[in-house]
Parts: sequence; C-alpha cells; structure tokens
Amino acid sequence: MIEMQLEQGSQEWLDFRRNHRMASETPAVMGLSPYQSPSHIRKVKLGNDTVFVNDAMRQGVAQEPIARKAYEERFELIRPAVFVNGQYGASLDGINIDQDVIWECKTPVNGFASDRAKLALKGELTPYDFAQVQHQLMVTGAKYCDFCVWDAKEQDFIIAKVNPEPDFWLSIEMEWDAFWETLGLRTDKAWLKLAQQYKLQKAVVELATQELDQIKTELQSLLTGEMNEGGGVKVQRIKVSGSTDWKKVQEHFLKDVVLDEFKKPDTYQYRINEMKE
Repeated sequence: MIEMQLEQGSQEWLDFRRNHRMASETPAVMGLSPYQSPSHIRKVKLGNDTVFVNDAMRQGVAQEPIARKAYEERFELIRPAVFVNGQYGASLDGINIDQDVIWECKTPVNGFASDRAKLALKGELTPYDFAQVQHQLMVTGAKYCDFCVWDAKEQDFIIAKVNPEPDFWLSIEMEWDAFWETLGLRTDKAWLKLAQQYKLQKAVVELATQELDQIKTELQSLLTGEMNEGGGVKVQRIKVSGSTDWKKVQEHFLKDVVLDEFKKPDTYQYRINEMKE
C-alpha cells in the first residue's frame, strides 16, 4: 500500500477518487447500499455527477473529530489518511501510528437506537458497512478495523472489531472488475447524436477516399516520363529515400545503449473507431 498526500474533500482527492475503486463506493457496486446505486457511481466516475452526501453524512463529518478524540482517549492515537493499493483506494477516518489498525466511524441519526449500534453491540455490521470495511482492510493490510458507532447526543461510542476476510476480497474484486468494464458505455443524448453523425460522415469519407484512390491509380498509370500536368492536376514520380532502421543500428553497434533514456516525454492522442454492430 502507498499513502497518498491528499486532503480529503480537496479537488485532488476528488480526482483521485474518480480514477480509483474506492471503499465507500464498494457497497453500491456490490448492490448492497441502501443509499447509492451502481448507476450513480458510474456517473461519478464519468464526471457527470457529484460524490453522494446527505444530511446524515454531513453530521458524521462534523462529529468525526469529536469521536476520534474520544477514541484516542480510550485506546490510541489515530489520524485520517488516504491509501492506494493498485487500482483500489481507501479514505480512512483513522489509522494508528503502526498502521496496523484502522478506524471507521459512523454517526447514525438515531445513535445507539440505530440498527448499526444494535449490530455493533453483537460485534456485527450491516452488509454495506462490512463491504466498505473489508475493502479498507484489503487496501491497507491492517490487522483489524475498530468499527465505531458514535452517538452524537450521548457523546459516546460502541466498537465492533472487524477482522480481515480475504475470501470476501475476491468478491469485491470480481464485482469491481465487472463494473469497471461498463464505465465506457455512453447512452446520453449528446454522445449518441455525435456518434451517429460521426458514423455517417465516416461512411461518406470512406466512399470518397475509395473513389479518389481509384482515380489516383489511373492517373499514375497514364504518366509518361517523370512529370505530367493538365487540367489543373500535376502527377510526378518522386524518389523517396529509405529511412534508417534504428533497431538494426542498435543491434549491431549500440547494444549497451539504453534507448529509453533518450525517449521524449509521453504525449496523449485520441483514437476514434466505429464499433461494428
């Protein structure tokens, strides 16, 4: 795992989330979240929507520092952090100094009367909370998670210890792999309109190109000498020098030279292909 120096809530953090498989999104991707759907996560990843935040979550954000301080007074120091492990990311409410215990805090509106609190008393989590925490454990490699249910009114908390379950991680990866393949699918009107226009114009260009190539071939066959012109068209026979085969040059004379050291910076290009139905 690698810790990212990102401030949670910043634009850089939002950009990071958009390009990674995040723990808070896993319940929705797996169809377990009562708050978000896979289609909403898809829109967020495509930049067509914002990260989901409701009033309960805003309360949780406001109460989190208070809950963290209360936890530290009873257990150990922790801090918020963002970690990445390959394609998977996790924005943690807390992680200890040794980075082997993580802390996830929920502040339900009903506090200790909530289902979350009742489950936590039995050492259990809702399916959607469990999926999020397992994702966090998978990313960080922590020994366990202290899942905290904080009651804002009582200013107290319940802790449920959650151990890693690698078998469940396989389910997380399978669901994300299937979901990620759908990210490129666009069905919005603007895209479909332009796609149709592109296909029509491409067909016109291809037909015109074929006809033009045929005319060029016939003109070349009528060439006498090195140059002919007439009717506003000129045809010339021009010698083109062969290019240097640098691969062979390296094989014969520069075997010890690492050509990658002389590469120019990478650039980006766009490729548009028509998908055959």
